[in-house]
Amino acid sequence: MFKNYIKVAFRNLYRNKIYSLINIFGLAIGLAATILLFLYVRFELSFDRHFKNSDKIYRIISEYKRDNGHESIFPSTIYELPDELKSNVPEVENSTRTWNLDEREIKINNISKGYHTSLLTDSCFFNVFSAKSIYGNNLENSLKKRYSVVLTESLAFKIFGEENPVGKVVNVLNTDMVVDDVIYDFPENTHLQFDYLISIHFISEEWHKLNGNSYSTYVLFNKYANNQIIHKTEQFISDYVNGKVKDYGLKYEHYLQALTDIHLNSNYTDRTVLMGNRLYIYIFSLLSFLILFIATLNYINLFTAKSETRLKEVGVRKVVGASKSTLLGQFIGESLIVSILSFLLAMLLVESFLEEFGILVNSKIEFVYSQNILTLVIFVLLAFFVGFLSGIYPALYIVKYNLINILKGVIISGKNRGRLKMIWLVIIQFTISIAIIASLFGLFAQVRYMKNKDLGFDKEQVIVFQALTIKVIDDYEAIKHELLQNPHIISITASQSIPGHERSGMNIRLPEWAMDEAIPLTENRVQDDYIKTYGLQLIAGEDYSKKLVSDSTGFILNEAAVKMLNLENPIGKKIAVWLQEGYIKGVVKNFHITSLHNEIKPMVLSHYSKSFYNISIRVQQGKIHETMNAITEVFKDFDPDYTQNYFFMDDLFDNMYKKEDKANKLILYASILTIIISLLGLLALTSYTVSRKTKEIGIRRALGSNVKLILVLLNKEILKWISISAFIGIPLSYIFLKNWLQNFAYRINPQIWFFIAALIIVIVLALITITVQSVKTAKKSPTELLRYE
Repeated sequence: MFKNYIKVAFRNLYRNKIYSLINIFGLAIGLAATILLFLYVRFELSFDRHFKNSDKIYRIISEYKRDNGHESIFPSTIYELPDELKSNVPEVENSTRTWNLDEREIKINNISKGYHTSLLTDSCFFNVFSAKSIYGNNLENSLKKRYSVVLTESLAFKIFGEENPVGKVVNVLNTDMVVDDVIYDFPENTHLQFDYLISIHFISEEWHKLNGNSYSTYVLFNKYANNQIIHKTEQFISDYVNGKVKDYGLKYEHYLQALTDIHLNSNYTDRTVLMGNRLYIYIFSLLSFLILFIATLNYINLFTAKSETRLKEVGVRKVVGASKSTLLGQFIGESLIVSILSFLLAMLLVESFLEEFGILVNSKIEFVYSQNILTLVIFVLLAFFVGFLSGIYPALYIVKYNLINILKGVIISGKNRGRLKMIWLVIIQFTISIAIIASLFGLFAQVRYMKNKDLGFDKEQVIVFQALTIKVIDDYEAIKHELLQNPHIISITASQSIPGHERSGMNIRLPEWAMDEAIPLTENRVQDDYIKTYGLQLIAGEDYSKKLVSDSTGFILNEAAVKMLNLENPIGKKIAVWLQEGYIKGVVKNFHITSLHNEIKPMVLSHYSKSFYNISIRVQQGKIHETMNAITEVFKDFDPDYTQNYFFMDDLFDNMYKKEDKANKLILYASILTIIISLLGLLALTSYTVSRKTKEIGIRRALGSNVKLILVLLNKEILKWISISAFIGIPLSYIFLKNWLQNFAYRINPQIWFFIAALIIVIVLALITITVQSVKTAKKSPTELLRYE
């Protein structure tokens, strides 16, 4: 009997080929999209969980609060802390610290091997973070020597090929260093991203101790840390650090952040680690559910729409003794067969698009079956669940009819109720579609606003050279003079930092203030022409000039800093930036130094230091490409060993919104899938409606109605359904947008056109779908339509 049921199921699928294909492909698309989004969400949630003791590792967070309400929060602390923790807190098994050096050049025999991400750390790093050595098992003893490095596998292969590099010499930071070991690459789902590690002892202890709160510090407990242990450790850290800085009138509080929370639960800017956003996890989880939900609704509608064609079959089966449970099993079984076929097709789609999907979300998402047996089982069970859920309602709908009525051909009873259920399913689908499309318009509008907003400085036509050699730094003035001979170069400056990069954390106060009343701000140590090169607007005072010796004690503040100091006439006022005293030389209009997620904060430009890390060059509009060769030649003439590392300032700021671009693309594709699946559901309902109105259409045609009038009759109902969908979907999208936009300090307001455009798109697509489906029936002759009845 079971074999017979399978034959009947496949016979029905073959007999209704179009509907079967729509069913299978619709459900397959929904399952494939759900699986891909699930893999992405799982990837985001898996950050740093691969480490052996991930549940026992914490990062130290420092918070500096002042009585005047100003505060600073940052994921770093002082250099000495790890050793003190191991000595004084029994529950601490180990502790390590890192200091990010960004990209640094590696050379072998004075031949450049490119710029690669470096990280300064100590020998305890591998005691905290589990890693596997490729050429030995001596990781615990690595990085103890002052001039030692550890390479990742990919970098080692790039530099040395298949050769064992342990013991070989590489040149980093103009210093020869010995390769201690090579480790397997850390996976992409970790916040610790580096190509090689340098011994932290490369720089003297005295320098490190003067470097302030600059070290990301991690703690490994010897057992699960309960609240008591965590509080005890936090208290020790605060007491120790505050004892170190008490002479400066500073006071810190410290918190421990779980390693597995770093990627998604960090509410501060941290350019040194790969940050995620928990909000997008919620959005994509919701999208995957909605896509699967409407795919299931679509399947129910399609199955129900064709169900009445099988009523005679049901009647015959009942006559020969088939029970209700047998009929239910038959139809649910057919639904399960469709879901299995859909699942197989969905997995084929996942395999086909997984690599492209990974590129889209900028993550290396893999699905190796042998390593994901449990996940695969979950997917299979999901397909079965969807199949059962999709089949149970149509099956109950079919078998409920009275046998006598079926055999008499009376199938009117309950039809309106069944149709009403289908209408509500379509309304739900279009509610979701309208909400997603309207939200998508808002998301794209916010990203466009961020990319085009006036930042307070001119990021166009600026080239930034970084990772400078000592010779380039020493010859900066000569290089600048030479470059300015080029008529296409407008201005040149050098600075410790640039817009979009982190700056020194400092504080500022008036001389009469106590140290603990100082206001936190960031400092950028700049050379001449910084304001000119970046197009800052000087609203009071003067710019720096190399002709004035007094500029070494002058400071230029932004408006936010002046406001914090509560100064009405700031020019000439004496101030102290940390321990450096001077006067206010100028005030510039507020400008963005980070993305628009963050408010503009107080900032000071100083001129007392001659050290810098970047050279910025402004070129005439449209002249960058023809000027680049001349610029690179000048650098090469002054230092042939400098491997030029440069980028364009506008690219830097555009890249700040990659996360939003990535999210918007995902939501765009999800919207397209949602609309397609919803239109398939509408196709089912239209088919159902047309089949019900065939006799009515025939009579109307016989009485003289033309095709256009009949199409109006069939189309007008869709407007009622979409009106209900809009009434529900528009408020939902508005609520979502208002909440999502709270993530940005500078944001748009939801515009009415977002919702009108979404509504128009849905109406147009729906009317096209209904018209294409209906016109075939409407064009038939009255005789043919009435004969059908």
